[in-house]
Amino acid sequence: MKISTNALFDRATQQMGTVQTTLAKSQAQLAAGKQVITPSDAPTQAASIQRLKSIMARQDSYADTLAAVKTRLEDEESALQGVSNMVVRIKEIAIQAASDTLGPADRKVLAVEMQGLRDQILSMANAQDSSGNYLFAGSRVDQPAFAENGF
Repeated sequence: MKISTNALFDRATQQMGTVQTTLAKSQAQLAAGKQVITPSDAPTQAASIQRLKSIMARQDSYADTLAAVKTRLEDEESALQGVSNMVVRIKEIAIQAASDTLGPADRKVLAVEMQGLRDQILSMANAQDSSGNYLFAGSRVDQPAFAENGF
């Protein structure tokens, strides 16, 4: 069987084209640092990659949400600790004011201090987080949780 020179050259040209295509694909993979450049390179791997990217994005979202919740809970804990300290001071003032050794002027001073503590407690009860949402307002985060009733 005879092989013509033309057929031999055609076959060599075809093989060189195939090798160049493979080389270009390998160079693109190296440059990108990825094995799968386009989904048509490996459809099953591309689907797995896309699914994993989706899972990672969801995990990042969960992590961001957890960080926000942690910050909010720390803010709430700080406010509650402050209120607790003020309630202890109010109790001390009430016990002191119940003493018969104090005169009306002394009780008036204690009443002013107690009024200041009450105002601070109201302020802490209406504390806001870094986003401007009220901490203790439940689902109505754009409205203060507590209002002064005038007493």
